[in-house]
Amino acid sequence: MLIFTIMEKTNIAKDASLIPSFLTGVYLGINAISDSYLILEGTDCVENNKIETICPSHDIYSTILISGGISRIISTRSSIKEIIYGRNENFIKIFQDLTFYKPGIIFISSLPIYTIIGKDYLKTINAIRKLSYNKIIDVFPNSVNLDYLDGYSLVLEKLALNIEFKKVSNDKKKIGIVGYFFDRNEGDHKGNIKEIKRLLSKLGLEVVSIWLDGNKFEELLKIQEAGIIISLPYARNAAKIIASKIGAQLLETDLPFGFYQTAKWIETIGSASSIDKKKIQKIIKDELQYSYEICHIPISSVISGKLVCFTGDPYIARSFFVFAKEIGMIVRGIFCTTLTLKDTNVPNQNCLYNPIIKFNTSRMEYEKIIENLHNNKECDLLISNSLGLRLKIKNLSIFEFGYPSYNTHFLVEKPFLGFTGAINIIERIFNAIHCKK
Repeated sequence: MLIFTIMEKTNIAKDASLIPSFLTGVYLGINAISDSYLILEGTDCVENNKIETICPSHDIYSTILISGGISRIISTRSSIKEIIYGRNENFIKIFQDLTFYKPGIIFISSLPIYTIIGKDYLKTINAIRKLSYNKIIDVFPNSVNLDYLDGYSLVLEKLALNIEFKKVSNDKKKIGIVGYFFDRNEGDHKGNIKEIKRLLSKLGLEVVSIWLDGNKFEELLKIQEAGIIISLPYARNAAKIIASKIGAQLLETDLPFGFYQTAKWIETIGSASSIDKKKIQKIIKDELQYSYEICHIPISSVISGKLVCFTGDPYIARSFFVFAKEIGMIVRGIFCTTLTLKDTNVPNQNCLYNPIIKFNTSRMEYEKIIENLHNNKECDLLISNSLGLRLKIKNLSIFEFGYPSYNTHFLVEKPFLGFTGAINIIERIFNAIHCKK
């Protein structure tokens, strides 16, 4: 059993209402490792409020609140007085109670105020070590300007840093994927995992582990069998660390979102795995032919030429920009739900409508921009997560997508990545626009 410590710094954004917090990203990481636990030093109200943004509102199959009534995210309910005097009784009692549930991994976090007042967490860690928890790791963000994507990425990075891997093989037919944003246990993400494995299996490749995919902690250790590590944008540092530790080849890719980017993704991985080029091209050709037969009518009859705005995380935003051009849509606005643009760029469209590109946008500014675009007939469709859909604009076509999605759930597999995912996105776009006619 491993024990990690994650401390949340103060979020200094003036209006982060469109941007989930750093600690929320840590919660999502806990949600994506089914036998992990988080001990949060803070009040129970903060614990409960943040859990509610994931379970059950966004993820109806979340196991954060597992059967038996225990939460996998537990607050110490420590008072300011207890913190100032450095008391650890609450931490120790929770650790002792958790041993009954045989956790695969334990994380520790704290509210910003407890870090600011300078509590000595080394004292807490040493006290836990005496209880035979032989591996305790404290993790501190290096900036106060952090959001949920940073929190999720940090969980994976610290896992990569502190797990002892073995170099099992250099078999490039075995693939590990690091940096998948598994924000819920529903059919969209379950479908993505299946679609990724389906496409790579066509190349004759085996996916040995995906960080993260909702499985138990021990499943993450299978990454050491990989000869190639595919780095997705949600955890670049973790991918670099793992590839270096196990001696695997590192491939940094964008998301396989849309037809072009999925084809490029397959070509990149196939080439690195020494797969015959003719085989790769045959797979792509067959997938595109099947997709064309299904999608060409809704694209040509309804979708092509429509103006669209997208609100969501920057990595999906960049991918959506490329995909929108593929299906003939004109991107009018990109609103990234992040405090910084991180390592992503959305290119200029070079057409009549240059897109509005914003990040860390206040809710008031965001709503005003969307309303003005709609009133000027420059927005036929808004694709957004729940936080960007709190608008009261009549006759605006919308569909909910991304984290969080409070009103849209998937009971069966419905991917949005890969070729199958592209077809599903086109279906949703078609329905959203067509139903407004």
